[in-house]
Amino acid sequence: MLQLKSLIETKCSRGMTVEENCPIYLAYQKMVTDHSPCLVVVSDNEVLGIIQNEDYVELLSHEDRISLISPVHHLMNKHFYFASPNYELEEAIHLMQKHKLQILPIIEEEKFLGVFTYATLLDCLANQHSDTIRNLFTYITGFDNFEPEREIHELRDLIKY
Repeated sequence: MLQLKSLIETKCSRGMTVEENCPIYLAYQKMVTDHSPCLVVVSDNEVLGIIQNEDYVELLSHEDRISLISPVHHLMNKHFYFASPNYELEEAIHLMQKHKLQILPIIEEEKFLGVFTYATLLDCLANQHSDTIRNLFTYITGFDNFEPEREIHELRDLIKY
């Protein structure tokens, strides 16, 4: 079984973060620019919470105490799912499917290591099992031109979280 720690150096993103005192409007701007559904809020490489696009709805309903220039730590969600580097690939994907997560922060000894996206983990799973998938496809259909990595990449938008 493949553990996440073997993928951290090559597949894990460290760019989906924002510092705790960053103004909310800058965090939202970063989400839009990076096409990211959420950002991990960090301080000194420690994860404090997550801020999501949906949190802006919360902001609009509580304008009296939070504004666009307020720091993100006022709006972030302190209760979030994460994984350790010792999680197996399938275990991480299952966690993301079960809780409809788009990103999965990786934390070890309270230190932030990075973020995996659901699409990235699915690509890794396809790569890990590509020979088996290709052999099954050939056996079932009689055709030998199936490329699992290409198929998953092309159909990524159809995959439900």
